[in-house]
Amino acid sequence: MAQDHFEKVAQAYDSVFKPHIFDHYARRRLRLFESLCPERGRILDYGCGTGVLGQRLIDRGFEVFGTEYSPNMFKKALERGLQGALLKDTRIPFGDDQFDLVYCVAVFHHLETREAVRRAIQEMVRVTKPGGAVVIWDHNPLNPFWPILMKRWPQDHGDERLVPLEEILDGLRGEPVGNIRHFRSGWTPEFVPALGMPLMNAVEWILEHSPVIKRYSAHNVVSARKL
Repeated sequence: MAQDHFEKVAQAYDSVFKPHIFDHYARRRLRLFESLCPERGRILDYGCGTGVLGQRLIDRGFEVFGTEYSPNMFKKALERGLQGALLKDTRIPFGDDQFDLVYCVAVFHHLETREAVRRAIQEMVRVTKPGGAVVIWDHNPLNPFWPILMKRWPQDHGDERLVPLEEILDGLRGEPVGNIRHFRSGWTPEFVPALGMPLMNAVEWILEHSPVIKRYSAHNVVSARKL
């Protein structure tokens, strides 16, 4: 099971990405979250892992909650200042209409089945306040490098399923949400040295704005507003 696997890799999880690579992608996610929730409200990180991204939102003045299957991962998130509770089966352990923003990053490809993805979307929408935002940021199956990278990373154990953009959009269309938007993002590989980041940022911008190439960016990013 994925839960058992994450229990084993919890200690090594934070060292998977070089700090400047994590910072690069974290800044992009934080900009999006802040644009969708400018009043610094209550946020839920669904599948929060060790809380590294949630901690940065706390530093920006948000009240951040997390939920996670792995007790070992979640313990680290609590130590970083997140509040919350462990996931129980497929249900997020919070009542309806609780959060101004609910997001997940690199979670859906661990859910393994279409049914689990749909339930996750339902649960994310359920706990979001009317007018609040839902964000799903996950691997793009069209990107040819994911199968190679996922064989090298300890958090991926072989049963993952890359979730197509249309599956996420279909799941949201069945929920009480509107203003559904999506884009594709990410071309900075893990091996780029810190000194090379200014050049890589320029290259990434060009690739993300190329009409054909942008389809193969690393991530699908989908947002919606709860009605």
